[in-house]
Amino acid sequence: MAAMYPVEYRARDGEAIHGYLTLPPGAGKTNLPVVVMPHGGPFVRDSWQFHPMVQFLSNRGYAVFQMNFRGSPGYGTEFYRKGRREIGRGMQDDIEDGTRWLIKQGLADPQRIAIVGGSYGGYAALFALGHNPELYRCGVSINGVTDWTDITKERKGEEYRYAYAFFREWIGDPKLAPELLAEISPVNFAEKITAPLFIVQGKEDRTVPPKQARKLIAALEKAGRPPQELFITKEGHSFKDEKSRTKLYGELELFLAKHLAPK
Repeated sequence: MAAMYPVEYRARDGEAIHGYLTLPPGAGKTNLPVVVMPHGGPFVRDSWQFHPMVQFLSNRGYAVFQMNFRGSPGYGTEFYRKGRREIGRGMQDDIEDGTRWLIKQGLADPQRIAIVGGSYGGYAALFALGHNPELYRCGVSINGVTDWTDITKERKGEEYRYAYAFFREWIGDPKLAPELLAEISPVNFAEKITAPLFIVQGKEDRTVPPKQARKLIAALEKAGRPPQELFITKEGHSFKDEKSRTKLYGELELFLAKHLAPK
């Protein structure tokens, strides 16, 4: 198993951000190819534990960096509340600041950094590619949100009532803040995404429906930069079937090897 170390760095506003750095066995601790991996949620957290994708990528020669940006639980109520309506803002700044910290520490090769994430982490990867293109060589979005205006529209049914009340309060109300939701949606700045991009989507995903991925793919094709894409049948928001995960990991390995070329 690759060793997983707790780390801490300071965001631009002085906030302490904690996370984890997993180092590839035998590769040292300097000038490494790095996969930055923001967690999903976004109001959940990463922990010191076995993570299959982290261990897989580390085994293939990459350092993997996970950070618990503001809004992640486990660091007190005040830190959690600092994530309120900070999607595409403070949360994203914490991810960028962590990447720059890795470079400053000499841990990361600045020419070989990718950003990979699932769900909200997939969205964060897309946002980073559009707004910090100088930092990332390539990116991967797995079931990532591409249009917050659409995803926060309330669906009918009792099972959605509390979820959408939470969305309106903590992400943004599409009736009161339509400009904000449009501004932070990758479908509206697809032309800024210039690095190689791999979009992965479960065809049966009800949390982030496949049309979210298709809208961004269409926007990227219109901009003249079609992404690599993988739509997986019979899978929802998390890939439970072993064959699906094997397919995903195999394609991910090839994509990163092409663009990051680990030594």
